[in-house]
Amino acid sequence: MSSSSVLDPCLLSIRDAAKGFIISLSSSGRYTDSYLEALENGVALLAAYADEHHWPGVAEITTAHLEEYLHYLARRPRWFGIRKSQKLVSKSYVNTQYRRLSRFFNWLLSR
Repeated sequence: MSSSSVLDPCLLSIRDAAKGFIISLSSSGRYTDSYLEALENGVALLAAYADEHHWPGVAEITTAHLEEYLHYLARRPRWFGIRKSQKLVSKSYVNTQYRRLSRFFNWLLSR
């Protein structure tokens, strides 16, 4: 595989872009491990959703994709796995995820 196809934003998955995002921020040395872990978890959830729903490469992701994802998040139970709850995640949680994803996509645009 040529290096140009690996870097082609139309082919670059969210999962691969997320790796680059975390590596870039981590290598700067300006962020705490807990902050980086929170960002990594946020983009990992997005990547899993994107994979499951067969989203295109990052260059072709639209606002509609992200609105769909945030809509999904807002309707997710508060706890997952064994500790399931009927309560939905808080608006604050969704807003925090929005800010994390905004940071991620702004980083992508700066590349």
